[in-house]
Amino acid sequence: MKKRIILIAVLVSTCITSISCKKEHKSDPVPSKSPQELLTSGRWYSVKTTTTIDGVAVTSVPEPCEEDNITLFMDNQISILDIGSIRCDGEDADPQIEESNYMISTDGKTLKMYDGQDTLVTTIEELTVSRLVLRALFVKQGEKKIENIVEYRNGKYSEILYSSLSAQSKKEKRP
Repeated sequence: MKKRIILIAVLVSTCITSISCKKEHKSDPVPSKSPQELLTSGRWYSVKTTTTIDGVAVTSVPEPCEEDNITLFMDNQISILDIGSIRCDGEDADPQIEESNYMISTDGKTLKMYDGQDTLVTTIEELTVSRLVLRALFVKQGEKKIENIVEYRNGKYSEILYSSLSAQSKKEKRP
């Protein structure tokens, strides 16, 4: 009986020693992307704009002629707006592509865009792999304050439209 107790004690201590000596294998953390990498990660389609004038907000979605417009942010600080194949009434076929320069702050909170004449400074409300939300405030002397919030989605427009409609219908069904 004494031999059994000693044998069990040896086995238990061996198990405890082998378990406590095992190295923990933690998976390598997934490196997060910088704001610049997120911005340049794909094709951005405008899906919603909210314009607020003196406290009154109006939300709109792109017109059918704007649905295929794509904004690309390139690594070389150039943004490209591709007008797409569907044109709005009175819109010329040229230029198909409009280029401008941009700069994103290292903290990912500000995006400045320059078209050679004007500079648009926006606040980045959200920037992920799939979503970009920009806020711009316009105030002209003697005029009303206008704020625009534009939401972009990254991907193919048809997929973005479907997922946005699905999410909207789920929200409407909730009590």
